[in-house]
Amino acid sequence: MAFTGAVGFSLTDPVRGAAFSALHLRLALESGVPFRICRGLALEAAGAAAIGEAGQKRSRRLARAARDLARRLDDPEVVALAKLTESAAPFFLGRWRTARRELDEVVTMLRDRCRGVAFEIASARYWSCNTLNHCGDQAELARRVPSILDEATQRGDRYTLAHMVYAATVARLVVDDTSGAQQAIATVPAWSSGGFTSAHWSTLISEVGLLRYRGRGRAALARLERDWIALDASHRCACRLSASSPTSSVASPRWRPSSRPGGAAARRRRA
Repeated sequence: MAFTGAVGFSLTDPVRGAAFSALHLRLALESGVPFRICRGLALEAAGAAAIGEAGQKRSRRLARAARDLARRLDDPEVVALAKLTESAAPFFLGRWRTARRELDEVVTMLRDRCRGVAFEIASARYWSCNTLNHCGDQAELARRVPSILDEATQRGDRYTLAHMVYAATVARLVVDDTSGAQQAIATVPAWSSGGFTSAHWSTLISEVGLLRYRGRGRAALARLERDWIALDASHRCACRLSASSPTSSVASPRWRPSSRPGGAAARRRRA
C-alpha cells in the first residue's frame, strides 16, 4: 500500500509521494524482507536526487545501499530498479549523457530479463528521451519516439502516451512540422482533472513550447498562467527537473530549422 502510494503520488503530488516513500522504507525495514528494503532504498534515493544538489549526498548513499543489496539478492528486477535509481542523480544534476547511458542500460535489462515491468520500462524510456532532448540529440529522439508510441498504442498504454507527448512534440518540431506537433498534443489521452499530474505537466510544456516555437510568446505566457495555480499547488516546481524545465529548448537555435526557406524563423522575418 505504501509503495503504491509513493509511486502514484509521485505523479500527482511529489510531497505526498515523498511521505509515502519514507513510510514504505520504514515498513520495509521493519519487515526485514530484502526485496522490500531494496525497493524502499531505491525510491528514497530517487526522491533525494530530485531535490537537486542538496540531496545528492543522501541519494548516493541510499542508491549505493540499494545496489549492494540488489547484487546480493541477484534478482534482475531489483538490480534494474537499483540501477534506475542511480541514474536519477546524474539526471537531476544535468549530467545528461551519463544518465542517458544508464537509463538505456536499464531499459535493456528490464526488457530482456524481467517480466511484468511495463511501468518501469515506460518510465526509463520517458526519462531517457528527456536526456536526449537535453543533450541536443533531437535526431535520435525523433528516431525513437515513433516506435515507442506505436508500441504504447498497441498495448493501450495511456501512461506512456500521455507522458511522451513532449518528446513527440519535439520530434515533429525538429523537422519544422508544427502541424504534426499540434496533432501529437491533440491526441494525448484524456487524464484525470483532479489535481495537476505529471501528464498535465507534459502537456503544458508541450503546448507552451509549440507556441514559443511559432513565435507566439504572449500566447505561451497566457497558457502557462492558465495552469499556474494548479501547477504551484501540486508542488511540482519543487522538483529539480520541473523548476528548470527546458520549455525554452523547443525554440532553441541549436536545432531550429531557421536557415531553411520556409522555416519558422523565415516566416517570422517575413511577417
